[in-house]
Amino acid sequence: MLRHILFVCLLGLVLPGMADTTAASTYRFAPESDYGPFVFQDRDGVVKGLSVDYLNLIAERGGLRIETLAAAPLSANLALARQGQADILSSLRPTPERGEFLLFTPPYVSVPAVLVVPANRSLPVGLAQMVGQKVAVGTGYAVEAYVRRQFPAVQWLGMPDDHQALRAMQRGEVSGVVADIASIRHLQARHGFAELVVGPSVGFDYPLSMAYRKDMPELGRLLERGLVQITPSEREQIYRRWIGEAPTPDQVDLNPMLYYAGGVFFLLAVILGGWHAIAVRKSSGG
Repeated sequence: MLRHILFVCLLGLVLPGMADTTAASTYRFAPESDYGPFVFQDRDGVVKGLSVDYLNLIAERGGLRIETLAAAPLSANLALARQGQADILSSLRPTPERGEFLLFTPPYVSVPAVLVVPANRSLPVGLAQMVGQKVAVGTGYAVEAYVRRQFPAVQWLGMPDDHQALRAMQRGEVSGVVADIASIRHLQARHGFAELVVGPSVGFDYPLSMAYRKDMPELGRLLERGLVQITPSEREQIYRRWIGEAPTPDQVDLNPMLYYAGGVFFLLAVILGGWHAIAVRKSSGG
């Protein structure tokens, strides 16, 4: 609590002098259409989710102006960012492929990827037992490259999103689905996927970050400046709202060093700001 109060005090010194130069631009956020509970478009066309709550707080406290683009599958949003037509993506795990054109904030939440199978399948089950069988996974999702590399004997079928993957399993087109546990629970509640069993973790976690264009380092500074101001209690509240179960400390406060880094950043900004003011007075003869 003391460290957070210290950072808020530092913010009071730094932000007034920085707001005019850092908040002038409007940044384009490309949301996923069906990656609940992190980011999705509801039946009324409203984009919402855990990551959207985070981005709203980040924008408010980091001094960002956000334009929300039309919701689309992840693969389409990645293409927009690669082409310079979108500036911010949410709910992403860094990968070497994405790192070619994106940079990432520290993660703000983490969930494991699991194997989901129809309820009539005998357990235990894991990907090692799915040799030669068709299993769906989201195209472009970070877990896709991992499972294709670790379990090459599985017949992987790329799908636009987890919802369509579960529909394919429901129709008998695939024998299982790999997705993160929070998305599975969200889709169960929203679309009534009752006849399925959540199997074990596939050995891959999703520490999710905000992503931004590699040629926009100033945007990264704004995102991290806003992220560091979200308190542990606010993180827990957001987690409970969208995932519903009691979070573990690492799930709501993944990177405690972010607080220290933020404090150092703002302290340096105060010092540099003071030096700049002294230099200006000297150069003007004052």
